[in-house]
Amino acid sequence: MIKQRKIFIGIGEIAGILGRLESGFTEAGVYAQFCELVEHPFAYKKITSVLFCQNIIRKINSLLKKNKKNKVYSIFLIFLRILFTGPLFINAIIKYNIFIFAGCSSFFKLKELWLLKLLKKKIVFIFFGSDSRPVYLNGRYFAGESAISNKRCFILTKKQKKNIRCINKWADVIIDNPASGIFHEKAIVPFYNIGIPIPEIIPEDMFLKEKVSFESVRILHAPSMPACKGTFIIRKEIDNLIKDGYKIDYIELSGVSFLEVQKEILKSDFIIDQLYSDTTLAGIAVEAATYGKPAVVCGYVEKTDFGVHEELIPPSEFVKPEDLKTAIIKLIEDKEYRILLGKKAEVFVKNRWNKKKVAMNLLSLIYNPSKKIKMYDPQQIRYIWGWGQTKEVLIKRLQEYIDKYGTSALFIDDKPELLELIEKSVLKENNV
Repeated sequence: MIKQRKIFIGIGEIAGILGRLESGFTEAGVYAQFCELVEHPFAYKKITSVLFCQNIIRKINSLLKKNKKNKVYSIFLIFLRILFTGPLFINAIIKYNIFIFAGCSSFFKLKELWLLKLLKKKIVFIFFGSDSRPVYLNGRYFAGESAISNKRCFILTKKQKKNIRCINKWADVIIDNPASGIFHEKAIVPFYNIGIPIPEIIPEDMFLKEKVSFESVRILHAPSMPACKGTFIIRKEIDNLIKDGYKIDYIELSGVSFLEVQKEILKSDFIIDQLYSDTTLAGIAVEAATYGKPAVVCGYVEKTDFGVHEELIPPSEFVKPEDLKTAIIKLIEDKEYRILLGKKAEVFVKNRWNKKKVAMNLLSLIYNPSKKIKMYDPQQIRYIWGWGQTKEVLIKRLQEYIDKYGTSALFIDDKPELLELIEKSVLKENNV
């Protein structure tokens, strides 16, 4: 019966996760197809097209990215994309009975969800952070010269709330991290109940022709967005530790391929992921865990904010941002602890987050939503410090934003307790 279930996964890649999810379903004997319409810059997986329209749409998206400033040409390309998306959508309706979408993406910007529902298709949405985290709590929008205005923040937040409300209306299953899923209005499945499908293990001899050894402790930091990951502070802390006499071989990568990152993980003793995370293990930290390499991850979130039992929370050296130095020193000086932490992370991800396990968790959830997994009521959310920025920076920005647009611009009037918490923690009259 399981083999009769056909799953569509799309439509844009997130850290290689969707491609691995497809592989997980295949390993479990379930037919699944990942439809990637945009080639990912980090090259997680070689894209193989199954339809002519898919190839055309991918080329159109590539042209759109290169010609953003040419409005007339962009409008023409968007028209073409819609034209070629139609046959792709019709084919998917005929072929698949389960649709898994990442974030707020779909064939026609969520406008076709009602039709999928009418046709009795199972609809699943998985969120990965920035797609559901309110724009005003997301540091990526306020970093450096690309920082958006309060007006732009309001426009994007309003659109985000509208999209998530639409998804809440039509989706059968919604999976998200409660620490970032503030806008949801119906029960969600906490992300850690499902897990992140881990990548394939790359044989060491693929990169290392001979055994590599270092007298120094080798530390890797590979930020996708340096300003949001706290790279400047991490770099400065490492420099200070080297001046204090610690033997550190610090490697910093940015904008390189997935395989290049894996190569450096293999050579490293541990990873420093980021300073302002709302998860204990994500991205490169997950990849490092597959090789038994521990990660230092910093953030303001508490383990109780994840909505799951502690045994489901992946292990890392998770500390507050101000404790970064202490965490680095601990992993440098205590080799036994470092190796043990790496082993714990490896055992966790290989046992709980292998591709087949995650795929079967999803399948079980779709057909037996209340059998094993306890749903999470968004009214319980209490985490307000977002991602990618210090508390001080967030407070200052939110004060300005609320002064201009009012608390209604937070779009959480449906969560009075959370709104009250933000007012007490952020607004000027409570911080004088």
